[in-house]
Amino acid sequence: MEAPSEDRFSDLPNPVIHHIFSYLETNDIPRIAAVSRRFRDVCSSSPYLDLEADFLASQNCESDCQGFKDFVNRVLAHRNGVGIHRLRLSWFCNQPHYKGLAGPVIDNWVKYAAECNVQELEIGLFPGDGALFVIPPCLSNCQSLRELTLNLKGRGLVLQPGVFASLVELTLANVELCATFSGGGIGTWISTACKSLKNLFLYKVTCSRSKDMSISSSSLQHLNLCACEFPEGSKLSITSASLQHLSMRRCVFNEQGKVVVRAERLENLLVDVDFSSDFPYRLDYQLFKFRIFAPSLVSFSWRGPPASYSDNLEHFLCLDEASISLNFQQHDEEFAPHNQQDVEFALGFLEQMLHRVRYTRTLKLNTEIFVYYHQPGVFDNLKHLVVVGPRFEEDQDQTISPFLSGLRNLRTLTLKLDDDNNGEVDANVVALLWMRRQRYVAKKRKPRRIAFCFNDNEQVGPREKDNEAMLKWILECEKALEKVVFYY
Repeated sequence: MEAPSEDRFSDLPNPVIHHIFSYLETNDIPRIAAVSRRFRDVCSSSPYLDLEADFLASQNCESDCQGFKDFVNRVLAHRNGVGIHRLRLSWFCNQPHYKGLAGPVIDNWVKYAAECNVQELEIGLFPGDGALFVIPPCLSNCQSLRELTLNLKGRGLVLQPGVFASLVELTLANVELCATFSGGGIGTWISTACKSLKNLFLYKVTCSRSKDMSISSSSLQHLNLCACEFPEGSKLSITSASLQHLSMRRCVFNEQGKVVVRAERLENLLVDVDFSSDFPYRLDYQLFKFRIFAPSLVSFSWRGPPASYSDNLEHFLCLDEASISLNFQQHDEEFAPHNQQDVEFALGFLEQMLHRVRYTRTLKLNTEIFVYYHQPGVFDNLKHLVVVGPRFEEDQDQTISPFLSGLRNLRTLTLKLDDDNNGEVDANVVALLWMRRQRYVAKKRKPRRIAFCFNDNEQVGPREKDNEAMLKWILECEKALEKVVFYY
């Protein structure tokens, strides 16, 4: 039977083909356009444009940049004003002449996109040395713009005053923040220019030109900061009545830094910070201040060194899960071992932090906490405790068991090895933890059995691998166990 000759794909409506083409890579578009005149017309009228060029490692940067410039001009010239839904413009090169021209040229392309009612705009640019990138003024008058992404390879960004009335999502990557023309910072710009902003993502953003990074918004719901750097004495202030999710991952603060969070509707808070100092062998952890007001918090995570922590509430009453991982800054113990002042400060920090999260149902702690904190844990609602560490040896039960004595309603205890560690768990830790814990249970009260869970290593549990040894070990710990879960 002879196959039909008609091209059914070409018969599809343009919006359907545009949607399919939106998943293609940038380099695929010219090849698709060369298939037929129909495909060329569809590509030139597509509302999804990905125009990316990275010539940082090119030997023929000058000719490559000129070719890219001509290609983009041709693509935009053939559109005849057809609307643009998403435009990605990335132009990275090492040629000084084109680095200087890239800003004005991209401004013209962005102006054309604004006239075509662009909704999602992503700009990647490597300005010349010492040059600052200014958000094109035409964007402040673009009523259709909903998402804006800027990637400047670590160069400075000047936030253009204006009104971005429809902007819902803003992403800044590899950017050094500068003041606006009016002298204010990013907080002033967001509160005055972006009154509809809901999602703000900052990746590898530095604030070296301004020590005060205040973010204030009545519409913001999600705020993510990742690998951001703050200079000495800087202040990060976040004030939002609408904020629900706040994440600070791998952020670095110099000494005398301060973080203030005021968000009465905040439900999820993740803090993963590190401190730096001009004196690598001595860090004063008490100089870093952290303050939070979040009465609606449901999930809370802290990873980093101890800090001067305070809040306006006695507890997080709505908390369901909490994670605290205490990590002192790595330094040379020969020059600056942890002194008694560090130990006492760490203990005070843990006392405050554990007191705040005492109503949680699920709690995750790392083993370093028990080096400083030797008191019983008073958690009336706690059902599940996870202890994470590089190894679990028989003598560690003496440091963990005092904390277990106050956990009257504990149902599961998970001993979890670090994800990047090749350690192992001694099976005797299970029996010893249970035997020590039952001493604290009232005589008239029947001891609860605990489900011990091990994971992340094949050698967890009994050292032998044969089934007979496994069964023998389970029988020896039977009184302590409700169930045993092995993860491989």
